[in-house]
Amino acid sequence: MRVSVKALSIASTIIWFFFIAFSVSLAYSASAIKIEISETKIRLDSEKLKLFLDFQVLIDNNGFYDLNNVEIKATLYDWHRSFLVENKTFVRIIPYGSKVLLTLELMVDLSDIFELVVGSNNPLLLKYEARINYASILPVKVYGSVEIMLQSGEI
Repeated sequence: MRVSVKALSIASTIIWFFFIAFSVSLAYSASAIKIEISETKIRLDSEKLKLFLDFQVLIDNNGFYDLNNVEIKATLYDWHRSFLVENKTFVRIIPYGSKVLLTLELMVDLSDIFELVVGSNNPLLLKYEARINYASILPVKVYGSVEIMLQSGEI
């Protein structure tokens, strides 16, 4: 009986050691991941009354584990927080030690609200969301937003 208790004690100690080592490497590795979002480029086609928003997302995976099922979603809202347009991009896997540059483009038809948007002080709201499955076990979501002012003299 004493031998089996001793064996279980040693086995549980070994399991806890590997669990703690994995948790520490997971936390360190997560801190090595960098997500950078470029400045939003705005173009207005005044003839077709279309607004184009472009931005790039750089994901630098310096961690020890792969990033799986990476989904970047950008959604544009008007000043009343009414939905205008949404775009998503998806990457199946980002191996550890690699970088991926994703480009998102949003196109909005302004034919109904052109006069209300251009030249007004009403900002548009761009929200973005990144969903990442880290190390195949830990789902992570990152949110952000930025307000965009459209000045008639700048466009």
